[in-house]
Amino acid sequence: MKSNKKTIGRHFFNLIFVSLFIFLLSSILIILIVRNYYSYEKSRVDAIAITSKMDKLQVLQAEFLLNADKDIKLFLKGETNYLEIYQKEYQDITESLSVFSSRYLKKSDTLAEEIILDLTKNKDIFQGVIYAYKQIGNIDFGLISDWIETGDKLENQIINIQNEKLILEFSKIRILENKFLVHGQTSIMEDISDQLNNLQYSLSNINSDDFSSIELNENIYLYTNIGQQLTDLYNKLGRNTIDGDLAALELSDSKLLEASDNLLAVVENQKISRRNFAAIGLIIVFVIICFLVIGYFRSVRTVFVEPVKFLLKYISNISLGIIDDKIELNKSTIEYDTIADSINILSEGLQEKNLFTQKLVEDDVNAELKVNEEDQLGINLLKLKDKINITLKEHVEYSKENEIRRYINEGIAKFSEIINNNSNNIQQLTDVFIRELVKYTESVQGGLYLINEDQNNTLELKAAFAYNRKKYITKSIMFGEGLVGTCAIEKKIIKIEDVPPEYIIITSGLGDAPPNHLLLVPMLEDEQVLGVLEIASLKAFTDFQLNLVQQVANSMASSIKISQNNTKTSELLEKTQRQAAVMQEQEEEMRQNMEELQATQEDSTRREDEMAITIDAVNSVAHVMEYDLEGKIIKANQKFLKLLGKNQEEIKGKKHSDLTTSGSFEKFESSVLKKLKSGSDVSIIEEFKIKNKKIFLKEYFTIIKEKSGRESRIFNLATDITENIQN
Repeated sequence: MKSNKKTIGRHFFNLIFVSLFIFLLSSILIILIVRNYYSYEKSRVDAIAITSKMDKLQVLQAEFLLNADKDIKLFLKGETNYLEIYQKEYQDITESLSVFSSRYLKKSDTLAEEIILDLTKNKDIFQGVIYAYKQIGNIDFGLISDWIETGDKLENQIINIQNEKLILEFSKIRILENKFLVHGQTSIMEDISDQLNNLQYSLSNINSDDFSSIELNENIYLYTNIGQQLTDLYNKLGRNTIDGDLAALELSDSKLLEASDNLLAVVENQKISRRNFAAIGLIIVFVIICFLVIGYFRSVRTVFVEPVKFLLKYISNISLGIIDDKIELNKSTIEYDTIADSINILSEGLQEKNLFTQKLVEDDVNAELKVNEEDQLGINLLKLKDKINITLKEHVEYSKENEIRRYINEGIAKFSEIINNNSNNIQQLTDVFIRELVKYTESVQGGLYLINEDQNNTLELKAAFAYNRKKYITKSIMFGEGLVGTCAIEKKIIKIEDVPPEYIIITSGLGDAPPNHLLLVPMLEDEQVLGVLEIASLKAFTDFQLNLVQQVANSMASSIKISQNNTKTSELLEKTQRQAAVMQEQEEEMRQNMEELQATQEDSTRREDEMAITIDAVNSVAHVMEYDLEGKIIKANQKFLKLLGKNQEEIKGKKHSDLTTSGSFEKFESSVLKKLKSGSDVSIIEEFKIKNKKIFLKEYFTIIKEKSGRESRIFNLATDITENIQN
């Protein structure tokens, strides 16, 4: 019988063979581990070198932003050492990244290409910032230098005019100029624009013979234009906002910093991979040894080691944010199956929460997620969803309210400017006003009715505009007649949603549909109807449009009232002067011939009665004050005393300058008394401060002479224009 036993030599030979095999396998594995470790260390050093160079780029940017206004080379040649160094470092980094990608990264890994793209974008933004700073300049170069120089020219021109008010207004502008150069805020430039508008308004009220208005206006325009360019550059840079090139540069730097971290993370992941490789190699050697030593370890490897490796890989993927399909273990124990089931439940929950989060990112505010009481992550996600819904709703409401406020504020400003620019010509004012109102409210037709001053119960169509054209229509409407007359007599807004076709008398020659929405708004001033606005539209009028139309209608009424009062005052003043001259001639005739005076006494009495009626009319609509030839007050009418809050005894004997804000008698003497004594009438605008309230009066000064030609007193006829100036 053949024996299955082996000799001792055979067993010894097998042992030596197996030992040599294990030694050879272990040596190869150690060599691979050492090689992988050396490769990891080299990649880590290269990655740190690249990130250090990227950090240097950000340091260069910070140094440039800190010293930009001192870089003379930038302003003279348009070049800077910072950009040259930056470009060299950029070229070095891109080359290093290309080498790093080819040596250590997989072909499918695009991290190096993404970093190069981010670097290129960062370089472009940085170049744009440098160009913007070159344009802005400093006090010696660029727009800032031009702006300051233009401001100095303007200041010298205004000082030469020798007007204290203009000098004070421009000094405010120079203060705002310094604040803008320090802070660069758009709101400060808007304040400068408002001050320049006030300056131009003040200049318009000064005799242009004293200075070159063309050159001054050109400098004001140049000063405004340069300031706007600076504002645009500051807005482009985003010095005081979260937008602009500086914010984009900061965001790009953040992305580069994140890319640096990702690059280092890739190296660390390779370290983990190589560590896993070494561990797997050791496990394989251990398994081979165990397989050769005892066959039992084969089943142990199948049942224990492989499931552990599979679960470890799956959990590692979950920690990296990778959610795979369900775990299925073919050979395992009950305990490992239980662990796999728990991991599957965790994976399904994470997938549901991931899908829920994606829907929230896509603004799906109706996304749903089922959670239990112990699922803290799910509960917090639902709270986040509720908070996002509230935030979105508040944002929509705020945007809508902000748009309405902007619409109303811009409209009020627009029509206030129209009223101010055309207040001297009522026909031009009404034409421009109704045209722009129709356009601004997106209507198709509009008409403006004013009360006939001769027939107070009659409204006349002063201006009409339809289908982008002015219409020449003559129309009169009695109070209470039709919708316009009803609106005037009731002093209330009328809004009609379904206008009968026969009501609209103006039609489009292009075949456009007739309007079916009508709005009538009374023009009120102190509850007195001065006119009616009528506009028709294809769309329904919103509440904020109605609010805007009501406000501009009242502003228009105030302007018309002031214009009418000024006209009446001028007419009464002319009539008073004519009658005064007639009376002086009559007095001269009376002294020459007493008998003729007695014969005409009855006629003279009648004329004096008419004069008294005229003076009473003037006193009822205007503020009247009389002075002696030295500028001291003799008396004032009740309307002027009521405005000043004083009686006759308090003002009698005082100088006119004691009542005004400026308080300068020399200014009053130079601007009024000298011109009056030279034979010229004087019209000025002065500011009175009464009980901490500023009042602006337009005053007309003239000298009253006796019949002998001797000057007897100074006559002042004033009109309150406070509301017109404040608007």
